[in-house]
This record gives sequence, structure tokens and C-alpha cells, in this order.
Amino acid sequence: MCGRFELSETPLHLVAARLGVELDPGARALDRRRFNIAPGQQVACVTGARDLTVLAARWGIAGRAGGQRINARVETLRSVWLKSLRRARGLIPADGFVEWKRQGGRRRDPFHLRSRDGMLWLAAVIDLGAADVSSAPQGVVVTCGAVGRAASLHGRMPLMFTSCERGRAWMEDGRYDRGALTRVATELEVARISTRINSARHDDPECLAAAPEEGSSQLDLFGASGGGKS
Repeated sequence: MCGRFELSETPLHLVAARLGVELDPGARALDRRRFNIAPGQQVACVTGARDLTVLAARWGIAGRAGGQRINARVETLRSVWLKSLRRARGLIPADGFVEWKRQGGRRRDPFHLRSRDGMLWLAAVIDLGAADVSSAPQGVVVTCGAVGRAASLHGRMPLMFTSCERGRAWMEDGRYDRGALTRVATELEVARISTRINSARHDDPECLAAAPEEGSSQLDLFGASGGGKS
């Protein structure tokens, strides 16, 4: 799953400039460094495969049985998530995301994953709200089976692209290159980080700081003991 991401290095106004669009008023309010973006918060979303728009949406869509859903499985998008005409595929700009690896018992260690080549664009489903503006946009991050370095942490990971242009085909009709996805995931930089990220109350550089060393017990994620789903 994906329960945290960050946009701490790339300003939103620069994202919009690269796309050749303006930020909508809600997105302008998010144009700051964010180190710990959590469910329930406002996030910037790119919608419209041809006529791009950068808008603000609340991360989380209310479920029928109550509570909120923050992730959508790519395998069930058509049958579950895209039945409503109000909903559309979108992209969420991120500099990196966080996954937790279960270590036995209740312990789960957070890991920060980021591309070596710059930003990531996380696939999303955006509910644009009612036509009479009685409800605000909401969104969920789309996940797929974890591959590459992410597979050593969790069984799921965000469906992601390394540029908005590469994500446009997905926004149009759901197409994505599985080989390219595997290459992106294989080349991710991964670092164990502070448990400060666990609390959504925190939003500062310390959230992404390296975790204290554990000496000989330091995790070997990608050696003989790596791999598998948690």
C-alpha cells in the first residue's frame, strides 16, 4: 500500500511550469515543501490527459461501509473505482514515498523510496465531486504488485511513472508499460528513516532523516535475506 509520500524538493509552481499550466487556487495553497503527506490531507493532483489541470484533492474517498479508502488496486479500477462518471485517472507529483516493513511482532520500520532520476508521478483516481460544487475533489493512490526494490518491503507499491508525459497514456485509457515500471522500481533509492514519519502531526526534514544505525543488526534488504511479500 502507500500511506505516506513527500514533495519536499520540487515546488508545485515549478511542477505547473513544466506542464505549461497554472495551479488552481486550492493547489496554490499547497505550494510549499511537504515532508510527510498523509491520508486526510490535501494533495496536488494532475487531471485531464489532454488539457492538464493541477488541482487540490483530499487524500481518501469514503467507503460504503464507512471509513475511508486511501489506495485503489489497479487490478480492480474498471470494475470498482471508475464506475462513476465523476471519477477519472490522475497523477500525483511526489519526490518520494514511504513503505513500512514488518519486522516481527508489532515493529514496522519506515523506508523512504525515491527515484535516482528526479520526481515520481503516482497514479491516482480522482473523484471530482458533484457538479454543483457541493462536494470537493477526493482521491486515492493506485497500487500494483510490488516489484524491484520495493518488493523487499511490502507486497504492494504505488503504480508510478518518472514523468507526467509517461503517465498520460495511463490517464487516457489505463495503459502502462510493465517493463518500464519494473525498471523504475529496480532503480529506486531506498533508505530506512526515522519513525518520526509515523505521526501525521510532524512535517519537517527530520521525518525523512536516516534512522539510527543498528550495527550488525542493520537490515540487509537486498541480499540473500531480501525479497518476498510481507
